[in-house]
Amino acid sequence: MRRSVLVALAVTALACASATSSAQAPSFPREAHGACPFECCQYGRWTGRAATVARVRPDRRSAEAFLIGRGESVDALTGVVVTLNPGRARATTTLQHEGVTVAAGQEVLVLRPLGEGVFKVWLSGRVFEAQLLPAGESALRLLSEPRIVWWVQIRNGQGRIGWTDQADRFDGTDACG
Repeated sequence: MRRSVLVALAVTALACASATSSAQAPSFPREAHGACPFECCQYGRWTGRAATVARVRPDRRSAEAFLIGRGESVDALTGVVVTLNPGRARATTTLQHEGVTVAAGQEVLVLRPLGEGVFKVWLSGRVFEAQLLPAGESALRLLSEPRIVWWVQIRNGQGRIGWTDQADRFDGTDACG
């Protein structure tokens, strides 16, 4: 019973195909609009803990839109999690779930974190949620984490809108914290 629960947790298929319709590996960078990269992540009212630059576009080379000061409140409107490079995970045993088979030893691409050891993964043109627990506790073992950047669209008190990839400089990002 415990093994079947772990297998069910290890690969929970989403009912949708990935943006890539073929079985060829997806291209990177890969964007997930409206996504959050950790459990309890939230958009809404944030307060700056340190001076932070907001940019015109979600790009470090983009012009500065405005500066958020320490103690300043902003509204985090939405965001995009950009996977710059995927991570990898390997099946420790053959998994069969909702018509998808991951063979023992087969690798999947790890796209982005969702929180608490759950990641979005890609295999053969499909995107899944996978619980990647420490070796011996999961049917999928995380080999390497993806390299991501989280861009957040914010609005300041004057109504100006910009983007930051420095959410760690704000309070209010974590509904659990």
